[in-house]
Amino acid sequence: TILVVITVLGTMLIYSLLLSDIEEKVYEYGMIRSLGLENSSLVLLLVVKSLIYAIPGAILGVLIAFILSLPILIFIQYYAKYQIDIYTFQAWSTAVLLGFGIPLISNIIPIRRALGRNLRDALDLYHQTNQEINVKVQKLESLKLNSWQLLLALLLIFVGFVVYYV
Repeated sequence: TILVVITVLGTMLIYSLLLSDIEEKVYEYGMIRSLGLENSSLVLLLVVKSLIYAIPGAILGVLIAFILSLPILIFIQYYAKYQIDIYTFQAWSTAVLLGFGIPLISNIIPIRRALGRNLRDALDLYHQTNQEINVKVQKLESLKLNSWQLLLALLLIFVGFVVYYV
């Protein structure tokens, strides 16, 4: 389940990065398409751009995981008096497949959005898809919450965390 959660979070992160990049560069992609770039070449451009994020991230992630897991593995092997081999082909292949699979899966919707615009809309300078976000700060009293209720809630969250994880 942890692997699924990490995969979903990684996919959402890369998806949002690519989507914001595509929204910012709609005009550029429209201009390139008007100069004769085929849709398949634009897809290849976007896939290569996501692999530019993925390759260093996958290498760095595998190296950090290896470095951080080594002392823990040595500690467990010392006290369990049992040899554990966690660096198997399956573990390495899973890390590599997730490192490259997540960005490629995350590309599907942004690429469809980049190719889904007709050339006239892509070249419209005044077309904006960004939406404004407003943040409103409210005091606890206006929500009919007292400070002691907030403290009690935080205490119960802490107790639940300790009971579950410790």
